[in-house]
Amino acid sequence: MSTCQTLHFTDAQRRFLTVIAHAPSCDYRLVIRARILLACGTDPCNESVARTCGTNRGTVRKWRRRWLAAHDQCAAAEADSLRALRTVLQTVLTDAPRPGHPLTFTPEQITQLSALACTRPTDMGREVSHWTPRELADELQRQGIVASISPRHVGRFLKAGRPQTPSQPVLAQHRP
Repeated sequence: MSTCQTLHFTDAQRRFLTVIAHAPSCDYRLVIRARILLACGTDPCNESVARTCGTNRGTVRKWRRRWLAAHDQCAAAEADSLRALRTVLQTVLTDAPRPGHPLTFTPEQITQLSALACTRPTDMGREVSHWTPRELADELQRQGIVASISPRHVGRFLKAGRPQTPSQPVLAQHRP
């Protein structure tokens, strides 16, 4: 199946894409993708669709291929209900998951680290007056908040919350 072909839509699919393409409150990425697909419904050339939509051929090619790959799924959803069709079309228009290493620590764990750092060490049965990264790492593991964490990593999380000082002066300097 060639990717440079005119796309075909059912009336419900075209209506849904048109609503997204003209929605003022919709995410701009979704608006552009809907406009690209609608333009591909009348024009088989990626280059002219890219010019019309203000994007590049690669983007048009990608969204044309994604629509063609989801054609059967859209047809099955539309046969089920319009709500199912809307869900499938939103899935088709959203970004695909990106590769990469999953997060090691959840936002909840980082929040718990910050909360623990704001408590007094003596309240946790520690014999120190101030938290150190080593003490915090040990306490996080003791409470079961994290399986393991290095003191250096604790320090990085705590340092990330501080404002950074500018490398250059912020205010203009008067030079005679």
